Amino acid sequence: ISGSEGGLVRAWSLATLRPMFATISHDQRETFMGKYSWDGTKFVAGGKGGVATLYNVLGDGRLDQVCQVQHDNWVFGIAFSHDNKTIYSVGPKEGEISGQPIRIWSSNDCQPVLEHARIPPAFVVHVASSPVENKIAWATRQGNFWIGSIAMGAQAVELPRTHMTGIGEIDFSPDGKFLLSGGLDGKLLVWDVERQQLYRELRGHAAGAFIFTARFARDGRTIASSGSEPKVKIWSLGKPAGQEFERDLPLLGGANRLAFSADGARLAVGSGNRAVSMWQTQDWRKTFQLNTLVGIRSVYGFHPQRGDLAFDGENGLIRIVAQPAARNAGQAVPGGIMKGLDVLFDASESETPTTDDAATIQAAARACG
Repeated sequence: ISGSEGGLVRAWSLATLRPMFATISHDQRETFMGKYSWDGTKFVAGGKGGVATLYNVLGDGRLDQVCQVQHDNWVFGIAFSHDNKTIYSVGPKEGEISGQPIRIWSSNDCQPVLEHARIPPAFVVHVASSPVENKIAWATRQGNFWIGSIAMGAQAVELPRTHMTGIGEIDFSPDGKFLLSGGLDGKLLVWDVERQQLYRELRGHAAGAFIFTARFARDGRTIASSGSEPKVKIWSLGKPAGQEFERDLPLLGGANRLAFSADGARLAVGSGNRAVSMWQTQDWRKTFQLNTLVGIRSVYGFHPQRGDLAFDGENGLIRIVAQPAARNAGQAVPGGIMKGLDVLFDASESETPTTDDAATIQAAARACG
């Protein structure tokens, strides 16, 4: 295996001296956001390149590019509608708040979708979609956010102004009843979607800390949040108000984005320390860490069925494809334990490895750190 300062890492077959995989990218600029569709058949990524790129997810986890949507600025946020037919993406021009702040387009061919809510002009930086109904929420750089229906002519409702500065991330609970918001003012808030009012404030982040990321787990009660502090905080909505804090998970460099697996069994975090770390949620034991020099900052999400993990690097999107050896052998892997993995990178035509070059890195699951 060899590596370079430019972010290029290769594993070589000694029999043929040909690379088994390579760090290559469709877009040589850093990605900010990526999202699997709810059914796992599609993936969208966007970032400094100013485009949102739509892919079909093939049976072996590889991504096949379909089309792109151009934005006026870096792509900050992406979400799929609950029926997987529509994509919402945001990337407004600096200082420009007029016009449609959210691009709404088809997940089949990237064509604009005309039906949309009445979205007030704003510098939108994040968007989230309810997994169970036809609602979206979006947040601005100034700390405002709204909930609206996608139906033609539906009026969006602005939630009470509680965050005093930009919002790091918003996320719906799996049942769509709650909306989570983490702010750059250090506030972590849970909103009642039906009543459109604050449900709880989760207190525990240090004064002056930035919350960059906050997500619900599958059970709808467990929450993970992190940001500028060197830790991930775990919370439980099943506890009385004021007692929701569960524990801290140490994380050097703080976090930019985190994600729970679809079954809720794993939590993955991309840190400012250029590493991807993973914990099993049953006992919060750390089971995996990938250290690299490609500038990893964000973990975008797990594939809902396969368990593949997508995250970013300074030179483009990177994915860990979990358990390929067991799948190829037709064997089930009990408990979703990672028995082996392939590290794949978005490919350019000049450096795409052939099928014969592909290989699996075998690594037994064990505690680390």
